[in-house]
Amino acid sequence: MQRFGAEELGYLQQVIESQELGSNNGDLTPAVEERFAKNWGAEYGICVNSAMSGLHMAVAAAGAGAGDEVICDPVVHFGGCAVLYNNAVPVFADIDPYTFTIDPAAIRERISERTKAIICTNLFGLPCDYDPIMEIAGEYNLIVIEDNAQAVGATYKGKYTGSIGHIGVFSFQQSKQLATGDGGMCLTSDKHLHDEMRITRLIGWLPEKRGDVAQRWREGRLGWNYRNTEMVAAVLMGQLDKADAILDNHRKAGAILTEALEGCEWLLPQRVDEERTHTYWVYGCRFEGEKVELTMDEFKRLAAEKELAASYHYTTLTSSAIPLFTEIRAYGKGCPIECPLYEGDVKYGVEQTPNCQELLDRLVLLGFSAWDLDFCKQQAEKIAEVRAAVE
Repeated sequence: MQRFGAEELGYLQQVIESQELGSNNGDLTPAVEERFAKNWGAEYGICVNSAMSGLHMAVAAAGAGAGDEVICDPVVHFGGCAVLYNNAVPVFADIDPYTFTIDPAAIRERISERTKAIICTNLFGLPCDYDPIMEIAGEYNLIVIEDNAQAVGATYKGKYTGSIGHIGVFSFQQSKQLATGDGGMCLTSDKHLHDEMRITRLIGWLPEKRGDVAQRWREGRLGWNYRNTEMVAAVLMGQLDKADAILDNHRKAGAILTEALEGCEWLLPQRVDEERTHTYWVYGCRFEGEKVELTMDEFKRLAAEKELAASYHYTTLTSSAIPLFTEIRAYGKGCPIECPLYEGDVKYGVEQTPNCQELLDRLVLLGFSAWDLDFCKQQAEKIAEVRAAVE
């Protein structure tokens, strides 16, 4: 399967012929918003120029600002950054060491009277454990934001990720399962959250007032310019035409490596229970070489010798310990953590999320390609060679 081809070119031709490349007056952007939302089980879709923009808009729509806290997972730092963007305080909850996703019990431990929202990352293509997360959110009246940048098409108890929480945020960056080069989408079924994000995406203007220069600033407020272009919408339309085949390939690629690791006690794939389906953005494993008296360095040498494609750690430091947060680098004057409106006492450091740090120290990302299943089969053979040498 060719990643980009006739489908995308057809929609791009349509845009060029329309002579309308901007999303404000284009036809494809609203069409792809509606189609994408329908595909993944939500009422409303909002195209944005990146998932990072979408996370920022989601935090703002949740009402989090100066003096407020938002709970985030610590494997990726993007949720924490989005919180800082809105001058609120990120609070990191630890993960389940075997699913690699945020631990609902750790979320509960971090809730305070200042908490406004929870950002959950569906990591590497695997959904979080949403029933207890949504139960906690309902108990404390919190907004759940799904960072679904890596997990389009994944499901939890039969429901698509991105439509389980109050807001779902998707990425179409080049490496993602569905790609437009750069771009993103927010989904929600809440009319109020939808309206809030529509306004902040469009420089703070009410969408119906955007063409009225005299009135748009009278009724507008602070917002950002997070619009996409019609060309991005065109490529996404083409990707949606073949989304089932693309996601099927991701699952097939993951299944090839999972089969190769069956019964391995020292290289453990991300745990997938019967309630969740994985769409494998990357293929992550937890290294427990001590079970067979194998060090990480020895494994790296053996993997290189057998030509097993692998990378390590994803990132080397849990987000709760990176200087962006621990040294309060966001705005240079101590805000938002030392903001006079903030009455909390947030704590950062490795000790706040030890499960995450241990995972990152042990994390192995195996060579993987949804566009070349023969490569995945070759890697499965390499896994067998490495296992034979160790076991």
